[in-house]
Amino acid sequence: MTVLKRIDSPFGHRFELHHNSERVSSLILFDYTLTFNSSELKMGGIAGVQTHREHRNKGYASELMEATIAWMKEEEYPCSFLYGIPNFYWRYGYATLLTHASTKVLVRDLESSKIQTDFAIRPYKESDLDAVRDLFNENNSGRMCSIVRGPSWRGIPRGSDWPIEPICLVAESASGEFSGYVVYDAKRPEVVVSEVETSHPAAQYAILDALAQVAIEQREKEIEYVGPTSHPFAIFLRRFGAKHMDLVERHGFGMGRLIHLEAFFSQIVTELSRRSWMLTGQARYHLHFQTDIGECGLDVIKGSVQVTNGQPISPETTRIQVICSQLELTRLVFGVVDHGTFSVSPETTVSGPGAEVLPILFPTQLSTIPPTSWF
Repeated sequence: MTVLKRIDSPFGHRFELHHNSERVSSLILFDYTLTFNSSELKMGGIAGVQTHREHRNKGYASELMEATIAWMKEEEYPCSFLYGIPNFYWRYGYATLLTHASTKVLVRDLESSKIQTDFAIRPYKESDLDAVRDLFNENNSGRMCSIVRGPSWRGIPRGSDWPIEPICLVAESASGEFSGYVVYDAKRPEVVVSEVETSHPAAQYAILDALAQVAIEQREKEIEYVGPTSHPFAIFLRRFGAKHMDLVERHGFGMGRLIHLEAFFSQIVTELSRRSWMLTGQARYHLHFQTDIGECGLDVIKGSVQVTNGQPISPETTRIQVICSQLELTRLVFGVVDHGTFSVSPETTVSGPGAEVLPILFPTQLSTIPPTSWF
């Protein structure tokens, strides 16, 4: 007989599965706030899933995952994310949502980056922590799938991968004002940047010039930025001849799933209402989702989206019925697939004028969480 135990902490929860009074499997569930463009929602981040070697292949990890998902649904978590080993977590409804994103630029092409600016570069100090956190949150507030850094955030934990130590430099204006920062890998030959934010576009030149000097000293031919290819710094690098890459793994890496439909849509109605301004005319739609984890309705009109209990608010409403799996709906709402691909996927049925609404409410977009925010 197995027993599930939960240990709560200020940062989240530890779940342990015990068999005959022995802990056989465990995981950690972190409580995060995730951006959904202009909205924010609660997200349960699963990490540290492990089963003692002598108890593997007995179904304990599966039982633990299913129990944790059930608990999150009871607590009305909108969604959950994890970083998964290949071909394992899809069976628990997790879909690949995040990309491996990078931008590379040749050092020899950076000569034009040597533009005189009023910004100076200095080493990071502990007193910069709040400024780094606030600038990161401000610059990423409108992005898809950025983890918001709260008051308990303790600083940059790593470079471009789990065991890599980071180096952080700060850009200051001529008056000594904090104007940006960059994080790159220490103790490795490659110059790999894992995070960069600025409050003034011109500070990017000073940061890039500092990175170029590091590359020259290390005799490296290129600089790599491992962040969203739509990030302002990645776009800035295009002027020097940049190479962008977005890699989407099959059933692996950054994965997510919906947990509680009503909680999810309730927390993103601000963003959905913003998107709905793209609708033409004043037609009213009732969008009803029916999935393996429950049902939820949305009343949609130009400039407004409301969550309903499944029935249209107005009788003069065009009904759109969507029957699909939770996994396919997750791919749609987070922008991994477009409406057309979604509509013809196996076991998905869209009845009514879905093509008039779904592409506007759920456009495709690439999502990347920088390695400095991995959990």
